[in-house]
Amino acid sequence: MNKNVKILLGVIIIIMAALTGWLLLNQFGGLKLFGPQKSLLEQIQKQEQTQGFPQEIKSFSGKVLNIEGNIITIEAQLPSQNINELQTPTQRKIIVGKNTSLNRVVSLPMGKKGGQTLYSTTLVKVNLSDIKIGDRIDVYANQDIKYQEEITPMEITLSSS
Repeated sequence: MNKNVKILLGVIIIIMAALTGWLLLNQFGGLKLFGPQKSLLEQIQKQEQTQGFPQEIKSFSGKVLNIEGNIITIEAQLPSQNINELQTPTQRKIIVGKNTSLNRVVSLPMGKKGGQTLYSTTLVKVNLSDIKIGDRIDVYANQDIKYQEEITPMEITLSSS
């Protein structure tokens, strides 16, 4: 093999190694993209953000605004089309049905480890009269409740007193 061929092969190998390194860095975000590649990356990221929008919503949290009989009015924030945002707060009526389970989250001390108290959380049954205006509740249903104004959930969990 003559000297010129060896030099040419060496240059080709160096170029291939540099191109492979650039592609690997670009794949893992090591380089700043510019031009059409940056635009494409922005489009993909935007699409990933909106694809996370849930097709169905079966649970949400809210603040209790009013309680009349077995109807709890709450202010809830549901996910918007963009998973990084919430919709503006909306009022929903929660109907406590005969099969609706009412619980409270309770933290119980388990012991100490390294000078810190360890806690375990559990659910304790409560009555509708235990829920007060200003409390935060979690509402769980067995059907899509995304667009429902009135909801009869299977479970309501009181998350604060």
